[in-house]
Amino acid sequence: MGKFPERELTSGAPVAVGVATLVTLGAKGPIHALIFVGILIVEQQLENHVLQPLIVGRVLHFHPLAIIIVLAVGGILAGIAGGRSRGGPGGPPSSSRQCRT
Repeated sequence: MGKFPERELTSGAPVAVGVATLVTLGAKGPIHALIFVGILIVEQQLENHVLQPLIVGRVLHFHPLAIIIVLAVGGILAGIAGGRSRGGPGGPPSSSRQCRT
C-alpha cells in the first residue's frame, strides 16, 4: 500500500465504470453508453442517499434521518473528511462491541 491506502481502495470503482462504459460504447454505441452511465448514476445516488442511511442507522441504532443530518453537518463543518464520517458520537461499532441485528 502507498502513502494514501484509502485512495487506492476507492479508485477501483471509477476505473471499472470507465472501462465498462468504454466497452458499452464500443459494442453498442453512444446511446447505450449514455443509458448505461445514467443507470449507474441513479443506482449510486439511491445507494448513497437511501440505502446507506438505512443500513448505518440500523447498525448504530440511529434514525436514518439522523445519519443524513450528521453526514450533512460533517460535510459543512469539515469538508470531505467530515462528510465521510460514519455516524454519531460513538462512530462505527468496534469489534469489541456486539451489534444486534
